Amino acid sequence: DPGPRPPEPSPAAMTSTNARMVVRLQDHASLDMLLLERPLDPSSWIAVSRDSRGGRAQGEAALDAFLGGLPASARSKRVFIQHRMDDLGRHEFIDVTTLVSVLHKGGRAALLGQVPTMDEDQVKPLVASGQATTFVAMAVSDLHAPVRTPAQSSDDEQLCPPTSLQANYAVCDELTIGRTQRIMLSDESTLARGGPHMPPIFNFLTLIVNCHQDASADHSGKYRVGTARPDVIFQPVHKLYGSQPTLVVDTLHKMAEAMWGAQQSGSVAVHCLAGLHRAPAVVVCYQLYRHYALGHTHLSNNIMEIYARLRSVRPAVAPLGYIELIKLYEQHMIRLHGAGAGGR
Repeated sequence: DPGPRPPEPSPAAMTSTNARMVVRLQDHASLDMLLLERPLDPSSWIAVSRDSRGGRAQGEAALDAFLGGLPASARSKRVFIQHRMDDLGRHEFIDVTTLVSVLHKGGRAALLGQVPTMDEDQVKPLVASGQATTFVAMAVSDLHAPVRTPAQSSDDEQLCPPTSLQANYAVCDELTIGRTQRIMLSDESTLARGGPHMPPIFNFLTLIVNCHQDASADHSGKYRVGTARPDVIFQPVHKLYGSQPTLVVDTLHKMAEAMWGAQQSGSVAVHCLAGLHRAPAVVVCYQLYRHYALGHTHLSNNIMEIYARLRSVRPAVAPLGYIELIKLYEQHMIRLHGAGAGGR
């Protein structure tokens, strides 16, 4: 008996809308960032120019500047900004295209205090079909969080360059078993972008674990990872909430076994939309699998310690409601293999 069923999540448990957030604009023609002083109040948004004078525009002018300077490939698409999430890390997006249309037609009063938003299940098909493009808003505090950079040789640094706006990933160095045999957290965009900013370690991917979509999202060219031809697991982890405990445990265990098998000949990238909640939960379970099932007791089996290490390389990582799924898997491992050593 794997234990009690994890509780159903509350669909209304959204994170605060009051935190100052920023959208960094790497490829914008004129702007460095879009600052969302109050994310659901567009009159507070500030567009910051990248020129030496640091010019600014606010409110509707900021939105016009933002949309007007997007790359040509994005101008014909609907534009969304991912800005908050619920307790399971499912994202909500501000529909910027509709917002600007409403403002132009009726002014700010036309919104009646309601900024148009869509949830990730509505946005993801639009992105997959090429009809939409998305931007990520980060809490301003996250931009300044310290990031631990593991000691690396020059060869390692070329293979796994530091995180950047175009390469939003992190190597979980405790789980490394060889130069090209790593476990990585990533957002989806980094794995789909390819091009000169792609971390060279992606050429050695043997498995990608997609933690937020099912197999219906698979299509040719979904991932651009150089010369690699990885297998892909599609498992929307948030849908495990409310499932039978045996299904939760079996699913997490099969993912961990597949990750270990793939790591024998290459690297594994684990992602959701942002690589901050669902994907880390899977990596935590993978470390528990290695500790208990494989006897790798040099790896901590303390869930909070594991999360602390992940946050040291990816500061915005948080367990949210997935802690219940992780504990269910941990209890299953202990029943099978005993409490073991390290970190308890």
